[in-house]
Amino acid sequence: MAIVLDFFRKLLLCSICNKPLDPKIAVTDQNGKPVHEECWLLRARLEQVAKPPKA
Repeated sequence: MAIVLDFFRKLLLCSICNKPLDPKIAVTDQNGKPVHEECWLLRARLEQVAKPPKA
């Protein structure tokens, strides 16, 4: 049981999609939380598109 709990403590989850994340390839968002690079890029693009145009 202790081995299983230790595994889940080490398991990283993407702060955007909440899916498991390999720490070897993880990037961090502006808040220092681990994310998939693809999730981060998609969120950045969506935020860019959602901004109203400048007058």
